Amino acid sequence: MNQQNDLAKGEQARTLLSEPLFNEAFDTLEASLVDMLLALPIEADDQRLRVVCMHKAAQQVRQILASYVAGAEIARADILQEEQRKSVLERIKERVRRG
Repeated sequence: MNQQNDLAKGEQARTLLSEPLFNEAFDTLEASLVDMLLALPIEADDQRLRVVCMHKAAQQVRQILASYVAGAEIARADILQEEQRKSVLERIKERVRRG
């Protein structure tokens, strides 16, 4: 992936993660899954496994979005470093031209 794409995805992820409605929906989903898990009878192994998998999947969505935000921070730092490197190179070239 290119850095601009990483930046765009990271900003979109940051926006989603900062949206109260998004967080409320995920909190509600996770609470509902925990309630379902607690309400299952002891012998409902297959159902329990499915609910646990759904809960883990919901948690992974937030983790993936957080990784996009982190990826954007890395891309931003890389872009800044490259700009600084180019700036230094341009100053060196200018000094060489001036002699």
